[in-house]
This record gives sequence, structure tokens and C-alpha cells, in this order.
Amino acid sequence: MCFVGGALLAAGAGHGSELSDAAKQGNAAGVRALIKSAADVNSPGRDSMTPLLWAVQGNDIEMARALLDAGLRDVRNQGVLMRGVNATADDLLDLCFALQGEANILPYYFYMCDMIPNAEHWRTPLWQAQQLQLSIMGYLPGFATPRIVCDVPYVGKRWVHQVVRYDRNLGISYWTKNYRTGLDGADADALNRVYPFYDPIDTLPTSGQAWWRENGHVPCDAALSAEYDSVTLASDGGAVPDQYGAVAGVDGEEDVGSTRADLQ
Repeated sequence: MCFVGGALLAAGAGHGSELSDAAKQGNAAGVRALIKSAADVNSPGRDSMTPLLWAVQGNDIEMARALLDAGLRDVRNQGVLMRGVNATADDLLDLCFALQGEANILPYYFYMCDMIPNAEHWRTPLWQAQQLQLSIMGYLPGFATPRIVCDVPYVGKRWVHQVVRYDRNLGISYWTKNYRTGLDGADADALNRVYPFYDPIDTLPTSGQAWWRENGHVPCDAALSAEYDSVTLASDGGAVPDQYGAVAGVDGEEDVGSTRADLQ
């Protein structure tokens, strides 16, 4: 048994919950005492919150450091690729080494920036994310090598090399899904369609940028249907053509289309 901040605690069962409770209350002395009595620093409390989460929420740096020094290893990083910030191999490796070596945080995922208004200057094209994933391989331990993913609308996160087809000229990648969500549970064809994702226009070759200047005012599906009959998007309700059934990789010459004015 041990005294923690004036309270008598029994050793053994429930130690993890007591440690989490002490961290929740900001009881630094109690946290230190429980760590010395071999409390499990990785065990969540009754509310599923770990001691470290409470330390971070309370902005208690000393408590967080004590938990990390005691062997806490459940901190993982999910970051976002941001052009001009961490979207080169050197910058991303520097960040990963700092996370793991200095902060005891495990690099886990780096997401391509979402297609949201006023964020085009942060976004990276798919081909750059693919190159980045290959460039960082081998420099970090396997368990600490982050996976770069694309959060495709209506699909979810996909590793950047899981793309089904990619038109680099127009910056359109096509993806499939292997599971249903509550949004498409009754949709029999949800798993048989392609779902598009778009590169930032300013990263496209000259011909691709020219195409978007001419066609950017047209709704994505209408532009694609008028120009390229073989492309069937999820919102079109069509099935995936045969050529979309296997990984096609990167193709800089093909032309396929979409709409983008609302992202600028």
C-alpha cells in the first residue's frame, strides 16, 4: 500500500486506474508515487483516458515527461503533409527523427491535405506523396516508418500506392473501396465504382492547367462524361470499366477530367 496525496492506495489491481485518476486531478505527487510503486503507465483509466492524455490536457509538461521516462509508449503521431513545411524527404525525416528520438512519439500516419477551400497552397500532388513514401524507406526503424495516406472522399484513408488509376496530366487519381459505411450500406454497386481525388492545379503540367482553365467551370461529372465516356465516377452511378480493375500506376499522358473552381 502507499500514500498518494494524502489518500491510502492499495497496490496491485486498479493501479492503472489510480494513476489515471491522479493525472486527471493534476496530482503530480500522486503520479510520482504510483510510478515508483510500479503502476502501469500505459493503462487507461475508468473513462478510457490514459495518464498521458490527462497530463497533456492539463498542459503539465513535467508530468508528461515523468510518464514518458517511466516507459509510456502509447503516443503516436498522425500528421498532415503540408507543402513548404514537411513535404520533402529531408524535412519529413527530420520531423520523424525528432518525434521518435526526442519526444518518444511514434510516427504513424501522414495524410495528404484534404481538398478544402483556401488550402490549395498546402496540398501536395499524389505523385509527390508517392515519391516521398519511397524516399523515407530504410532510414527509420520499420515500426517507426510512417505510412503516407490519402483520405479519399466516400472511401476513407488509402495508402498512396493503392491508387487504381492516375492521370498526372489533369491531376486526377481514381480509387476503389473494399468496405461499406452507413452512407452506402444499401448501395449494391458501392464497391464497384471509382472515386476521384484531385491534385492542386498549380502542380500540374502546362497542358493540364490549360485544360482546367477551359473546363473548370463545368461540374466534375459533366466534364468527364462529355469528354471521356469511359470514366464513371461514384456519383454517376456507373460500374468501373475493365481498365480500372488493376493498378495502372502513374501515366502522364492520359487525359481525364473534373471541376475545381470551388477549391481555389
